[in-house]
Amino acid sequence: MVTDMTYISDGTNFHYLSVIQDLFNNEVVAWQLSTRNDVQLVLDTVEEWTRKRDVSEAVHHSDQGFQYTSQAYNMRLEAFGVKGSQLSQSNLPR
Repeated sequence: MVTDMTYISDGTNFHYLSVIQDLFNNEVVAWQLSTRNDVQLVLDTVEEWTRKRDVSEAVHHSDQGFQYTSQAYNMRLEAFGVKGSQLSQSNLPR
């Protein structure tokens, strides 16, 4: 699984789209749209994903954006048995 977010402008406001995609078949397995670029948006996307599928032992790749390196996000992945690929700055080798 891979995840990322992007922004979309409607000409007046920005909206943020968070997506989780299955690389095996390129299926979008979860997505959420918000007016805020925050950790809650990616948490809601994970919640949608876990309602649809058994995600235990899935490998979940993301960039190192603040949402994906947050403690709340990584704790949520861990609670579902998902292996996240990102490292927070505090986990990097010194």
